[in-house]
Amino acid sequence: QIPNYLAFFEIADHYLLATNNGLSYQQEVAKGILKNVKRILKNRYLTIDSLGGFRHVDSSRLAAILDTVSYDPQKQYSLNENRLSKYDITYLNKMVTFCKNNNIQVIFVRSPYHVMFDGHRYENIFQAYKKEHFPNIPFLDFQDFPMDDSEFKDLEHLNLKGARKFSLWFEKLSK
Repeated sequence: QIPNYLAFFEIADHYLLATNNGLSYQQEVAKGILKNVKRILKNRYLTIDSLGGFRHVDSSRLAAILDTVSYDPQKQYSLNENRLSKYDITYLNKMVTFCKNNNIQVIFVRSPYHVMFDGHRYENIFQAYKKEHFPNIPFLDFQDFPMDDSEFKDLEHLNLKGARKFSLWFEKLSK
């Protein structure tokens, strides 16, 4: 998805990606250039059709993950136990500011994740930050929404079946 958003990045965003993941960044920039050349050749200058959404996944890696005793999300994602990511906070603040400047109501929504996911270790830090910086933003927390193992792609993400189930339920809730 990064090639769709490259045009909206600030210089600091490009620098962050290039210095922390140079090879992937170069590949994404090349994809972005190719994508934009194709748009120009096809006279398709409107990019809104390629923004947002999600890539559905029919399969699940959950069984393999749960069977692996040594699975450690901390190693996979280099999470820090004592603080929130400064990059996550920077971009969260940018999104909230953008929405407020454009009179868009912000609502934080946490989608379901598997009971074995270790994200709860950061709950106190997360709640303290939210309380201090975003006390007036509603927070809909569905981390414990009942889902079957077959509805997860991995410990943190729903697959198509799970996303469909949760989305239909959420749609009814919002009416």
